[in-house]
Amino acid sequence: MLENLSYQPPEGRPRIPLQPRKTEYWLREFRLRGCFPNVCGNRIKAEISQPVLAAALARSELTISDLHDAGHIKRLHLPEGALLTHYHGQHRLEAAKQHIYPHNEWWAVELYDKGTESHSSTERWDNKCRVQEQDRNIESIPHDDGTVFRFLDAEPDWRTAWRSKDAENDLKAMEKRPALYKGFTSLRPFVGLWASFQKGTLHRYKSLRCDEELIRYLDRIKHVWTSILDGDEELIYNLDPETVELFEGRAPKTSSADRDFITRAIESKSAFPLLYNDVKRLGLLQNVIAIDGMIPSIKTLAKDSLYLEDCTKAMRTLI
Repeated sequence: MLENLSYQPPEGRPRIPLQPRKTEYWLREFRLRGCFPNVCGNRIKAEISQPVLAAALARSELTISDLHDAGHIKRLHLPEGALLTHYHGQHRLEAAKQHIYPHNEWWAVELYDKGTESHSSTERWDNKCRVQEQDRNIESIPHDDGTVFRFLDAEPDWRTAWRSKDAENDLKAMEKRPALYKGFTSLRPFVGLWASFQKGTLHRYKSLRCDEELIRYLDRIKHVWTSILDGDEELIYNLDPETVELFEGRAPKTSSADRDFITRAIESKSAFPLLYNDVKRLGLLQNVIAIDGMIPSIKTLAKDSLYLEDCTKAMRTLI
């Protein structure tokens, strides 16, 4: 069933967040051509442990030989709460949920062994295979610029995903200024910050020649969001773009309107929608409203750097 499929990145690799334009692409495809879970092009590959597989076969009154018959797909009833991990295809599945759920809840999956058993009834993946599966994303529908930037150092082939020679040249120029480049890469764990990143801004940051100011701004972004999230790696990893959009540019400590807005957003679960622990949620609220000054982000950096650009142009004219 769709609810039993869970996207995770391979060990040591960043997560690819859901990107609206990729989900919309699949929704258009499904509306135009139909959504057929059993079509080869729609199937995904996922891992299953041997205990879960054994329990599912028993519940479904099937044998492993039945699953090996690729020409006749069998419906496998998984134990309650069982999750199968996959490394590619999350946008396709998200679109499927929006398009066919709840009328159809199942999907065709190629199963691979998740465990380390020496004798296995399914093909086993190692982490190299998982990385290769995740990297199938490079050739898929274009990713947003922030996702590509987060993956640049993980796999060189991701550099081609921008499909822009100018962006590649700007990136190379940034890499030759390691302190500035490190300022950007230090924000990679904060997944939700990158939805607003645009590759075109690299040219501006490169041309400003105000590295100290940019680095100070990037450090401020990291410090503020680390403070908001209590330095919790799981919260940092699961920071969503919607929450960032709600908070960025606001000054809750000095503006009662901003403080009330953020309080409502957290209490209504518009912010941090995946956090179900009310105690943690209250703690995050206290962290946010204690932030002194504006809550910065990659988006506010792009906007504020426009003012810096005007200043540098004026100074160069005077000099």
